[in-house]
Amino acid sequence: MRPIVFLCLITLLLSCRTAVQVVDMQPTSPTIKDNQTHYVFDNDTVRIAYHFWGDKGQFWFEIQNKLSVPIYIDWKKSNLVNNNIPYPYWDDNKQVNTLSVGKGYGASVIRSDGVAVSASIGGAVSSSVITAKERITFLSPQAIVYSRQHRIAREYFILAKDATTSEVPHDAKPSKNTVVYSQPFADDNTPIRLTNFITLSFSEDFKDEIFVSNSFFASMIREMDTKHFFGKPTSSEEILSATHYTYEPKTQSEKRFYIEVPQDYDHRSYWKLKN
Repeated sequence: MRPIVFLCLITLLLSCRTAVQVVDMQPTSPTIKDNQTHYVFDNDTVRIAYHFWGDKGQFWFEIQNKLSVPIYIDWKKSNLVNNNIPYPYWDDNKQVNTLSVGKGYGASVIRSDGVAVSASIGGAVSSSVITAKERITFLSPQAIVYSRQHRIAREYFILAKDATTSEVPHDAKPSKNTVVYSQPFADDNTPIRLTNFITLSFSEDFKDEIFVSNSFFASMIREMDTKHFFGKPTSSEEILSATHYTYEPKTQSEKRFYIEVPQDYDHRSYWKLKN
């Protein structure tokens, strides 16, 4: 698994009027198994491990060749279908968005020139041109290849008025309670439905194509106070006379992702709760 580092503005943690939505993803394909930390598709040819964790979903996956002979992946004939809209993994312009992926949360990041800059929740987003990205990947026996990342949600969701409310101990302040709103979804009314479609072959000319199609849907959205989401810091360090905190939310999992809810969102009464 790739190393993970997430950054956020420390001011988010100091505000009482911010919230986070946590979106649980669930497979619809019976061939996808839950291995506790993430979802895995496994057959005689390949093993595909799926990852969702990140701001607005930073979907990516890894494919391992399980055979003793090479296989080929055609990225132009492969795509991510997000709510019936296909997003190709390869295009002629080779233009992609590169996203930082990660696990910790903090207040600033040090650039290569030594300058400290703040970053929003989920990490900075930049654009770059990939000049050597290949359309056809040659995957030798037992080798692993990583996909590009795709954001799977564009903004937060407005939960139904009848969303379930519950009071739970506040992860940042266990002596107090906080409100969490929950709304479950089925496959026929989910706000997010994904299908990962991959074209494989045992030959470079793809005369014997093999197709793998794995699907997921958003099964639950929980909305909670930002401080509750982050919980207590796990460590801290001084960077340029400022304290840098690291957090590992209890909800963190490669089977779900989170969405920052903006301050002007006043749909929920808990904006006025004191933390």
